[in-house]
Amino acid sequence: MDLKVLPDGPVVRISQYRGRGARGCRLDTDALERAVGLVGASLTRGCDVLIVNRFGKREAEGGGFRELIARALAWDVPVLTGVGALNRDDFTAYSGGLAKELLPMPDAVGHWLETSASARCSRSWPRSM
Repeated sequence: MDLKVLPDGPVVRISQYRGRGARGCRLDTDALERAVGLVGASLTRGCDVLIVNRFGKREAEGGGFRELIARALAWDVPVLTGVGALNRDDFTAYSGGLAKELLPMPDAVGHWLETSASARCSRSWPRSM
């Protein structure tokens, strides 16, 4: 699993190498936390939206991108993330019912991105994390 810090940041391998014959993958939590730090630094430079691939097991447990998602929302930065069935209840509790579910269709996501980013453009950024 690789995570790219957008728009032009590094690619961070967030899965452990388990050998050629391994089935499945295992998260490298240290690498994930490094990626979170890189995204956090990028976020302080300003953005219109924070896109996190998914609210996964680490976020459900209180780690991963969970704190950064909260910080972005506190700064009024819209956050787009995926949520699988295994973590849906944890995400619902975390979001306090404030999340909006989008249909998994390009038009729905595109419309949400356009309206969220345009609403965000006129706001100022915090100077530090």
